[in-house]
Amino acid sequence: SLSTHDFIVELDDNNKKILKSVENPTIKITNTGIQGVISSIFTIIVEVIDIDEIAPELSAVDSLLYETDFIEVTSTEDGIIYLVPKDTNKDLTSIRGASIDSVAALANSSVNISLSGLNSGIYWLYARDATGNISDPEAFTIYMETDREAPDLYVTEDSLYQKVFIKAISTEDGFIYLVPQFTSKDLANIRGVCMDSVPSKADDVASINISGLGNGKYWLYARDGSGNISEYKEFTIAGVGIDNKLAGNIRIFPSPTHDLITVQTREPGEYSIEIISMNGIIHLSRNFIGETHQIDITSFRKGVYVITVRSKDFVATGKIIKL
Repeated sequence: SLSTHDFIVELDDNNKKILKSVENPTIKITNTGIQGVISSIFTIIVEVIDIDEIAPELSAVDSLLYETDFIEVTSTEDGIIYLVPKDTNKDLTSIRGASIDSVAALANSSVNISLSGLNSGIYWLYARDATGNISDPEAFTIYMETDREAPDLYVTEDSLYQKVFIKAISTEDGFIYLVPQFTSKDLANIRGVCMDSVPSKADDVASINISGLGNGKYWLYARDGSGNISEYKEFTIAGVGIDNKLAGNIRIFPSPTHDLITVQTREPGEYSIEIISMNGIIHLSRNFIGETHQIDITSFRKGVYVITVRSKDFVATGKIIKL
């Protein structure tokens, strides 16, 4: 704005002459061209520029948001709106350093700020106008829906007689844990006593190794990707150490082998044979009658396999190596 002021000649702190407004002493004119002036009063028309020191006001449509991808906000001034973590200091350096997202804003026009990828919690918004004034923070809270539903767990058999694996199915991606009976439903406890664990895919069969376990009851737990834990599933192991007559009644040779193995029994009869890999996949299952049976394992991958031979009188289990 233009206004008329009377100025008087004075000396500044450095003994240099200045013109100081009589009406408003804060208005001063310093120029080497006035150094020859001794003392006088001058009337000058000056333009006084008002500096904007008023911070913008910021408002959000919602302060509580449930599973939404954006928040709608409005500033009273043209400028920038910043999304920052809670407790970010109200200074531009801190705000820019912590900014999660920022958008340009026009005065009194709503804009959307993305909340994609944010977790549940409290966040702040700041608005800055073109002059650099910063609003007070506007707080809002995000609530993201959390998967609280535990997976269901199933076993294909709840009683196993001289088996090497138990097969289980979880309804969710995650892990299946083999633990002693009465292990509490707590992840720290489960991990602390876990005898074996395998990754699981939703509704796919997973094989858990039970070789080396004694007769008795055991539990399985399933955990999904969100940390939810199923109810336990109990199963029973029986027949360990009973009638395993591989050395006396049956010979399996040669092992290691590249192609053929021979199963030879002491007495003729009806027998079933099952060959399983160490990850629980059944590679062969068949019956034979007689004393000798030959099996071609040429197509098998190199590794160790478990072979089980059953009759009406006994179950014999051993290992073969495919080269």
